[in-house]
Amino acid sequence: MADTIRTLSALIALLADNAAGEISPQDLRDAIVSCYGGPTLWNGTPQEILDDAEVIDLTSGITLCSTSEPASNTLADGTEGQRKMIVLVEGNDQVIVPASPGEYTSISLDNTGATCELLFTNDAWYILSTYDCTVT
Repeated sequence: MADTIRTLSALIALLADNAAGEISPQDLRDAIVSCYGGPTLWNGTPQEILDDAEVIDLTSGITLCSTSEPASNTLADGTEGQRKMIVLVEGNDQVIVPASPGEYTSISLDNTGATCELLFTNDAWYILSTYDCTVT
């Protein structure tokens, strides 16, 4: 299915409440392309992580995580100015452990829909934004 750019009001209506788990992976992809201008801004096709301990790649700007069990994934050092978005599209307790974190140790994406956006600068990954995440 193609990603659809939606208006802000359409996104708010679509993503208003996920207590029942009704937000699909496609809904999240639509939200990302609506907010960030499409995949060209984020280096093409998103990486999909389905397993614990799988390494988060540096070639795609977006990583979509789907796990049935709590998982932990590592993120290697990027290049100066590189941005990375990580989205938990299904599951819970996805822990991201950067090789060089800036002022934190790890980020836990707590529930489906949790998102973090990172920037690699000054030899570390710094957090630009989080949603439904625990930073330690």
